[in-house]
Amino acid sequence: MSDISRSLNAAFVDIGTGKEGFLSINDVHPAILDGFPKRPHMSEIFSRRQTVLVQVLRDPVGDKGAMLTTCISLPGRYVVLMPAVEKTGISKKLPEEERQRLREIIEEVEIPEGFGVIVRTAGADRKKAELLKDLTELVKVWNQIEAVYNESPSPSLVLQEQSLSIRFLREYLTTDVNEIVVDDEALKKEVDGFLTVVMPKYRKMLKHYTDRIPLFVRYNVEGQIEKMFLRDVPLPSGGRIVIDKTEALIAVDVNSGRHREKDIEETALRANMEAAQEIASQCQLRDLGGLVVIDFIDMYQQKNRNQVQQHLKECFKNDKAKVSFGRISQFGLLEMTRQKLRSGMVSRATESCSRCGGVGYVRTVPSMGLHVLRRIREVAVSGDADTITVTAPVEVANFMHNSLRGLLLDLERQHGIKVVILGRADIVQETIESSRQELPTKKPPAPVDVQAVEPVSVQPRVEAKAAERAQPDAQAAQAPPKGKAREKRGRDRGRKQGEPEKPQAEAGEVQAPPQPEATHAAGPQAPDDAPQPGTEPRGKRRRRRGRRSRNGDMEPIQAETVQDQAPADEPPPLPAPSGRPDPRPQDDIRKPAVEGPLSEEGQTRRDYTAPRPTEPLPAQPAAERLSWQTASPADEGERLGRDGLLDTILKRLLGLDR
Repeated sequence: MSDISRSLNAAFVDIGTGKEGFLSINDVHPAILDGFPKRPHMSEIFSRRQTVLVQVLRDPVGDKGAMLTTCISLPGRYVVLMPAVEKTGISKKLPEEERQRLREIIEEVEIPEGFGVIVRTAGADRKKAELLKDLTELVKVWNQIEAVYNESPSPSLVLQEQSLSIRFLREYLTTDVNEIVVDDEALKKEVDGFLTVVMPKYRKMLKHYTDRIPLFVRYNVEGQIEKMFLRDVPLPSGGRIVIDKTEALIAVDVNSGRHREKDIEETALRANMEAAQEIASQCQLRDLGGLVVIDFIDMYQQKNRNQVQQHLKECFKNDKAKVSFGRISQFGLLEMTRQKLRSGMVSRATESCSRCGGVGYVRTVPSMGLHVLRRIREVAVSGDADTITVTAPVEVANFMHNSLRGLLLDLERQHGIKVVILGRADIVQETIESSRQELPTKKPPAPVDVQAVEPVSVQPRVEAKAAERAQPDAQAAQAPPKGKAREKRGRDRGRKQGEPEKPQAEAGEVQAPPQPEATHAAGPQAPDDAPQPGTEPRGKRRRRRGRRSRNGDMEPIQAETVQDQAPADEPPPLPAPSGRPDPRPQDDIRKPAVEGPLSEEGQTRRDYTAPRPTEPLPAQPAAERLSWQTASPADEGERLGRDGLLDTILKRLLGLDR
């Protein structure tokens, strides 16, 4: 005994197989329970490290260990010997007359003291000598078990059942068998020895198979074995049954397939009858145990339901396991239970699928890719890693690189991480690993000695800043007046073309003061190129256009010839009546860009919104001063037309007409 569980009222026994066996209180021999209460606890009967003789009832299944019992029973060919149980019994599967005959034979046989005997179904029609011989062999086996148990250390294997071929002959060899075919010489000798001791009259049925065609193929045994591994088992009429197995429940679904009968009730009855026979065969071949739920095709007549139920019971008549049946419900379901004798061939010869985990289906590549993306986001949000490495199947890795690349880049930018995706062909499930790179710790700065630091004077920097600010003003002061800029440029151009430079005005010669730049907002003042009284008006005029220099001054402008005609999209303004000034008030005329103070970058700021008052022009000599009264009506109309055209052109150049 390795451990005793009070909650389960059971014990775990070390049987030397790696997995501990499970011994319930219900599997304890009645002779051991003598002297204890009706329902004693396991700890009152056994103690840890105690040695006990147990028998394996069921092999380990999955994570569950073997089921154990202390009620030892030794099966033979015709009888079962039960030590420490003084009672006899007859198989209930035999007819009542045969049971009465066998009961009389057992009463005549002298059974050893302290043993019980049960006559098996195979003991039907057997004589007293055959039953007695089988009983004597079983008593010898028990004596050998006791001797090995007393001499061997624990845990130890005391007795192991015979080979599969011997067990098969012991369980299924009856008078209906015509021959025993064996394709192995060593196995033939083993079977011959068993038949010689237990069933001598069956020795003549034993044959050695030496044909080139495999034995299982010759007798169609291979096809029956293949059916054991199928989920869908076909039926002769074209239908099929679907078998799904869980831990303790087996679900069987019956499908009709093709309809051949005219009546649907007859079709359902025929399919259900074939399904009942196939279900019984598959339960015995696969050793299906536990609760079995069968979904038959719906039948409306009660007599058909009863017929299917009776046929199912007859198909399980030769089954060695204990079987109990329910009735077909109104939904077509029948529940039955079957005793699990041992682990079936399917569970021993198969293993869970490494790709789907035994479910039977796998996720698609897009679904798996999105699942991996969500797991990456979960790790990234936690902030525990700066590098996330994903190892996934090749298909999933390609999908993430091609279709989810944008989402991965967004994750990297948002969380400041690096995502590495690797594809491997030998894996079926993804793995995600995260890591964080430890940054080197920065050393704290050395303390600074304030007394050792020399004082820094800011006076030179202030003086340098003042000099930089005064430099543009000095350049502006040294620049020539705006009125003489055009004359200087003209002289420079003349020197380049080889023309002689004009002499400067002699001393004492009076020159006209320089005229400021005229704008269209200067009121009724005539422009420089206005026609003088008594002269013919010129058809072309010059318009000034220039750019500002880096220091904020207007550079000399170049002359551009403009026709005295209004643009096509705007008619020229009508001339004012003769002898009357321009009726437009000066404040209503929007002024062009006005130069403002210099900004910090040295650029001139312009104000296009607020009008500024016009400064009065300097006084001019009387000879050069123009008057509205001295101009003729024709000259005045021509001048007003030119002023309107100039106003329109300046507005378009400065963007004020939008």
